[in-house]
Amino acid sequence: MREQPINKLRNRFKNEWLLIRVIDFDRKRTLPLTGELLAHSKDKEDLYPIERRYKKDLTYITHTGERPPYAILL
Repeated sequence: MREQPINKLRNRFKNEWLLIRVIDFDRKRTLPLTGELLAHSKDKEDLYPIERRYKKDLTYITHTGERPPYAILL
């Protein structure tokens, strides 16, 4: 695959886990901006063996589905 904006990758794959090799990131906020899609899966565990092959690269795993609601317990 080729380098693409992270947001474009996230929009392409709904409700899946993405493994991305980060090409460029915002150094102030340490937020990945562009990357190369290495793998995608419904199960996050499927990505770990693939990620190990890219030890020398900066990788990013993210989920494209809706975020679960959070509650703060005091």
